[in-house]
Amino acid sequence: MNEHAGHALTDPLSCLNRAVLLNCLEHLQDPRRLQFANRQHTDRDDDPQATKPAFGQWLTTQRDRSDLLGQLAVGAVADRRFPRNGGPEAVRKHLSAMPAEGDMFAAVDDAESDWLSA
Repeated sequence: MNEHAGHALTDPLSCLNRAVLLNCLEHLQDPRRLQFANRQHTDRDDDPQATKPAFGQWLTTQRDRSDLLGQLAVGAVADRRFPRNGGPEAVRKHLSAMPAEGDMFAAVDDAESDWLSA
């Protein structure tokens, strides 16, 4: 019989499981670790990338702009196949598949910069 923490254990695996459990409990009870875990969780909740809309969705909200990006947004709203849940590369690929003017690709570049900084 093995003695572990004052308890008689007949199974070495039970002894190991108990040691792992006690180690986990010690870590859970350490206030520094709890603060760190809470801070990590809070930081993730405040991450602007986590709440940022998809590029295609964001682009469709820019239709009131008076620049080329606004024109691109108007076209995106009218286009039923526009990749609303896609990123900048999906939009470029979509524009490549249709007869889009070169200025529209420049508008996507500008839109990507604006979207990333928003």
